[in-house]
Amino acid sequence: MPDKVKITVEKAILPFAETKSKGVPAWFECRSGLARAVVPICFKKTMELDGRKWKKKVIEDGIYAVARADLQLFATQLTNVEKSILKTLPKKDQAKKNFPKDKKAESPEVKKALDSAETQVKKLYKQMEGKIKDKVSLALEEVESDKGDNKKALAAGKDALKKFDSLQTNGMFSDAVKSAATAMKTLAIDLNKHDDEDDSFKAALRKLRSVETDFEKTAKTTQNVAKYILVMGNKLAKDKKADSELQNFGRTINKGPVTKALKKLVDNVDDLGDDLDKLVNFVAKGEASDKEVIAKAGKFKSDHSAKEKSGKAAVKAVRAIAEDFKKLEKKLK
Repeated sequence: MPDKVKITVEKAILPFAETKSKGVPAWFECRSGLARAVVPICFKKTMELDGRKWKKKVIEDGIYAVARADLQLFATQLTNVEKSILKTLPKKDQAKKNFPKDKKAESPEVKKALDSAETQVKKLYKQMEGKIKDKVSLALEEVESDKGDNKKALAAGKDALKKFDSLQTNGMFSDAVKSAATAMKTLAIDLNKHDDEDDSFKAALRKLRSVETDFEKTAKTTQNVAKYILVMGNKLAKDKKADSELQNFGRTINKGPVTKALKKLVDNVDDLGDDLDKLVNFVAKGEASDKEVIAKAGKFKSDHSAKEKSGKAAVKAVRAIAEDFKKLEKKLK
């Protein structure tokens, strides 16, 4: 039996770690109770482990990896909650996210939205906290009992590749670009005709928000699965309890074209999502001319038309390793 050493792991998981800003949302200042309710999720455990297999940093990184999917979900939920608040603000404050600094300055509509948001976020945080604590607790128990074999590693790989195979990535970027460009073109035509500008801006805003919602549903799911595969590859590469060929498979994901393709896909989702937000804010102001609208639409289209290729490249790269994985799975079962 190998000599065991005491390893104390400590990890504070920040609830906003997977948000775009990585920090506390600005609107939290409107409700002081949130700062006390949404706090880091902390873990500390001392274990006697085989020092050849386990290192403090590897376990602590693993704790975050276990929590990541729930953190990503929480980040998406926070974005949706914030959008519901922004809709109640005056147009001039929406784009710059100027939330009321004083409760006395809150209109009845804004107050209702903020009160509802506070209740929602507290509930969502508690759900996330419970799930993460359960998952991390089970993971640390497995580490402590030194469980883990090819069966577990194979199951993780199979799950990741199955998730990606079920995704519908065709048109994910191109549909969003085309729909947004169409909404902007229609707005420009209406403005040029001097139709009711207020109604024209409102109609375009509704359409763009619909495009944004549809894109987030598909793209965020795809992005999360891509991130999951990258995490899984890293985990397999470091899993000294698994067969060396499985570890090499993990390294193939981490260092080969798969990582490049998946990271490009992840970045493109963020990039297009950010610019859709900017387009929504631009139209929400309701101040642009038809020429400014056309220029904005043209730039958006030219900036993002090529992104569809990244989805196809990711699918091609993952399918290539999926074939290698099937051979490996058959060999090691």
